[in-house]
Amino acid sequence: MTRLFKNMLTLVCCIAGLSPVCGQQPVAFNPLESFKQVMYPAGNALRTVNGKPGSQYWQNRADYQISADFDTLSRQLKATQEVSYFNNSPDALSELWFLLGQNRFRKDSRTTMLTPLNGSRFGIMEFTDGFVLEKVMIKNNKDGTWSKVDYKIMNDQLKVILPEDLNTKAKLSIRIDYHFILPKNGSDFMGVLPTVNGTIYQFASWFPRILVYDDIEGWNTSNSGYYIEPGKLKYKITVPSECIVQGTGQLLNPEQVLTKIQLERLHAAKKSDQTVQIRTAKEAGMSSSRPGPGRLTWHFSADNAGDGLFVVSKSFIWDAVKVDMPNKEVVMAMSLYPVESNYDTWKQSAQTMKKVLESYSKLWSPYPFETSVNVAGPVTGIGGPGVSFIHYKSDGMANGVWSKINHELGHSWFNMMIAGNGRQAWMVEGLNSFINHVNGEVLEGETAFLMADAVDWLGKAKPGQSVATPYELMIDKNFALLAYMKPAVALNLLRTQVLGKKRFDDAFRTFVQAWKFKHPVPADFFRCMEKETGENLSWFWQSWFLNDWSLDQSIENVKYVNEQPEKGIDIKLVNKGKMVMPLVLEIIEFNGQVNRVSLPAEVWQKGTEWTFHYPSTTAVISVKLDPDRALPDTDLGNNIWRGNASQKKVPAGMTAQTVLDRYFAAIGGKALVLKLKSAVLKYTRGEGKMLYTLEQTASFPDQYSFILDFAPLAQPLQKYTVNGENVNYQKFGAPEELNAKQSLQVKLMCRLFPELEMNTGKHQLRLADSTRNLSGTDVYVLFANENHAAGRAYYYDVKTGLKVKEEDLMHLDPDLPYTSMEMAEYKLLDGLMLPYTLIFKRAGENETLLKGKEFKLTMN
Repeated sequence: MTRLFKNMLTLVCCIAGLSPVCGQQPVAFNPLESFKQVMYPAGNALRTVNGKPGSQYWQNRADYQISADFDTLSRQLKATQEVSYFNNSPDALSELWFLLGQNRFRKDSRTTMLTPLNGSRFGIMEFTDGFVLEKVMIKNNKDGTWSKVDYKIMNDQLKVILPEDLNTKAKLSIRIDYHFILPKNGSDFMGVLPTVNGTIYQFASWFPRILVYDDIEGWNTSNSGYYIEPGKLKYKITVPSECIVQGTGQLLNPEQVLTKIQLERLHAAKKSDQTVQIRTAKEAGMSSSRPGPGRLTWHFSADNAGDGLFVVSKSFIWDAVKVDMPNKEVVMAMSLYPVESNYDTWKQSAQTMKKVLESYSKLWSPYPFETSVNVAGPVTGIGGPGVSFIHYKSDGMANGVWSKINHELGHSWFNMMIAGNGRQAWMVEGLNSFINHVNGEVLEGETAFLMADAVDWLGKAKPGQSVATPYELMIDKNFALLAYMKPAVALNLLRTQVLGKKRFDDAFRTFVQAWKFKHPVPADFFRCMEKETGENLSWFWQSWFLNDWSLDQSIENVKYVNEQPEKGIDIKLVNKGKMVMPLVLEIIEFNGQVNRVSLPAEVWQKGTEWTFHYPSTTAVISVKLDPDRALPDTDLGNNIWRGNASQKKVPAGMTAQTVLDRYFAAIGGKALVLKLKSAVLKYTRGEGKMLYTLEQTASFPDQYSFILDFAPLAQPLQKYTVNGENVNYQKFGAPEELNAKQSLQVKLMCRLFPELEMNTGKHQLRLADSTRNLSGTDVYVLFANENHAAGRAYYYDVKTGLKVKEEDLMHLDPDLPYTSMEMAEYKLLDGLMLPYTLIFKRAGENETLLKGKEFKLTMN
């Protein structure tokens, strides 16, 4: 339940205490603008300059006691609620404001008017009368009597006019009697789902909820975002005895609403690390699994809730397990789902909840409620205090049960515990999506989106709006990008590229603990992260949150000192976009050395260019900016240097055959190559579950294999085998057909020494008229079958004769082993020089650097 926001960008800047930024279109980089100091409001006794609550911080409180009766036939919920409201503000209040969430389903509601003709996820798909208020009464604090009070209904809000001001440090009680019809299609917040064993009724926005009165805006009357006053919630729900009720809070009367065996199982679950089924799939269809006929009342209670969700159904399988908190306390995790859900996946959901809650609690702060309930039903996915709803058909695939539980339970931290103003979507969905990503890494679980995909999307997106845009002003197509992805990517980069994980985590944990069940604004978060880390991060907030800026960092030039590689290189960088970020450069030398240089974002403070020296000792194969593709750079074409384009005329008398002869001489002689009986060359990158392997094998003269493998997969990514003229290809273990041109290329690519094949006259060879400069090295270029669709190019060092690269001239075919391969770090093995460093690239993918792991040669 973490949606919906308010008006005007200038207003959000005032709320956040930040300077508004008007220009949204990217322009040329200007250090004075990109490094401009964010203007925070002056610190005071409420909100300090350190980004923490001050000694006089105040926050009002609302406690709720609700008694409700639900009729499953008419879908009417009839209830009486008493709200105890505590005015801790310095202001005398002449009125109270409530949110009437059910009124969004009225025909004349603003939400109805704003629903597109073709509908939307949170739009109105059916109409009800909303909340029907029967009585609104105020309690006399002196004699305890109740009397009617004036009120006005304004769309989805209730304004209660107090007979006398509620003074500071005073409290009053308001009673509201009401009823409403639960909509079948409840804007993906609530709803009704028929199942074979009974209907599921999911409730949200089911009682008039007090609006927040804060030190920023007073009454948040125009707030369409999720923004609550954490308080105590006690409620009773009366339903037919055949039904199970679960929701926010701890069940206070289990002995009255459960069978004897269910009660025993519930007590066992409180002590068990293994999932205990309170109600099994078989029992879900048996009337004997519930107490006898009539109606039962379920009692629940939760501290610091301020809102609540609950569900009613006779169809549920009910699983439970204990969750261990870092502070030694124990929480109950419960999962309820119908038989229509995928049982093999959902039976793991309670254990998933346990792992997710324990991990979040260890990372940031202990889970704040006594129970956590996950319920399957018609709602796609929402989170409330101690409860999450996810779709009953969610499965084990991407964005399935694991990732949805990880996300919706994360809302217990943002924004149930950290009760920020939901109009700033990033403080709800963005902060949550970020901790989801961290949790995914810790638990090795798949999150709703991969960080690499989000970075790629950001590099191409042009939203025209900033992350700081209030929810109601966000264009629909930008919502996922600006509310979820961009802030999550930003915080991940702040953690991994700018501050480092430990420094970030300590500061982030401090923010969470300082604002527990309080109302932080963006400026509080920004300040806390700065003060706790000792960094001025204005450039970061400007780049990622307050503006719609793009990143374009580039390698402008690379020069050898005095044109001598052994004296090092000078690398010139240029920042072309308005966003600034730290720089990571990967430099690969021909001797196999792979080094990285990290530069802080502050190198851009003095201007658009920065030049630094790298002490290379041999020719440099490549200089690559952002080698891990961690940044959303809009132009990847200027992120890599591979030498200049200078060309020299090939000396007279130099032929294709001469180039091949020089190559064989350089690697140890053709005669020695012809003595080879077999060979195994294995190259790897990474380790453990991230191990990537390229293995080439040969049984001379005409049997070869080329295998690409990734550790988590049961079958190789790709496997090619060549036996004479026959070529076989498998992808993920399944046979695939290759056409004639593909087979021709594969036969050359799989051979350890394709030059032997070129010598046979089976291929058209041509030596380019001029040499080229490849990464600072002059090379001869030999074309094989260049007029054929399977044309290839081979590059040989003018000085040494060694092959330094080969490539497919088309660069488009994903069914080839690679489109280009560079070779470096030649070492001697059994008299032959072999490359121990490979840089290969497949169509549509990034380059991969591999190092020699196991080499074995057998001679005749």
